[in-house]
Amino acid sequence: MKEKNILLRRYVGMILGVLIISVGIALFKESHLGNDPISALNMRLAEIFGISLGLQNLYANIIFLIIQIFLEENTLVPEPLRMAYL
Repeated sequence: MKEKNILLRRYVGMILGVLIISVGIALFKESHLGNDPISALNMRLAEIFGISLGLQNLYANIIFLIIQIFLEENTLVPEPLRMAYL
């Protein structure tokens, strides 16, 4: 039970972190103060694909999470579930 609570806290923390980062990117974009390289990439890809910046940011973060699942041994995903991806 305690392990489930820790895992849930990690997922909630990850989602909240992504939301906070997304708000920060939106504020920087509207203020015209400049962006970091990964946000600039997301902004350009959003323009190319004709989708919103938030949706592009979500897609990029999902891709990065999937890459981390494959590269990290001690990841958030349990071993049996990670083996299902292979």
